[in-house]
Amino acid sequence: MAYFLLFNIIIIFYVIKDLIQIFKKNKRPVFWVFVSFSVMVYFSSILIVFDIRTPSFSKYLKELVIMIWNLDRI
Repeated sequence: MAYFLLFNIIIIFYVIKDLIQIFKKNKRPVFWVFVSFSVMVYFSSILIVFDIRTPSFSKYLKELVIMIWNLDRI
């Protein structure tokens, strides 16, 4: 739980420091990309704190690489 608390403090710091400056400079696309990545990382942090297991994507990535590079002939 200390990890989650520390993570919240870091996210709040970034919101105050970075996002407000980006928003004031009228860089809306950069702002929304930064916010969306922050939300994804925040939800990942919640999953880690509550020890919720998610399936690994390595199998699917391996199949994708084999398909793209046509490695099944080797």
